[in-house]
Amino acid sequence: MTRFVVTGTDTGIGKTIFSAALAQATGTPYWKPIQSGLEEETDSEAVARLAGVPIRPEAYRLITPASPHLAAEIDGVNIELETLTPPTGNLIVEGAGGALVPVTRTTLYADLFARWQIPVIVCARTALG
Repeated sequence: MTRFVVTGTDTGIGKTIFSAALAQATGTPYWKPIQSGLEEETDSEAVARLAGVPIRPEAYRLITPASPHLAAEIDGVNIELETLTPPTGNLIVEGAGGALVPVTRTTLYADLFARWQIPVIVCARTALG
């Protein structure tokens, strides 16, 4: 079974491109649990365009381009952790920002990843420091 979480050291690190390549290479569906910032092409739309794999709908689509916890607060949305359970079967899951980005005021993406028990791939810059 192909089942991975893709996270990063921060935002803009290449998680979506990596996720698209991994999903295409393995023919695996993609899921971004929370998308914040809807002004430009979303990560799910980019993966669909680049990889041509099935896309699972986001649990939350937040208008404000910020960390999920802040975007949800600004948009007046309450993120329920129970809705962030990954779909069953083969799946590439992409987090938002880095592994330590808050999903809620009390839960980080790293907390969700630990709860899910899915192997995690960390994307990082190729630089010192």
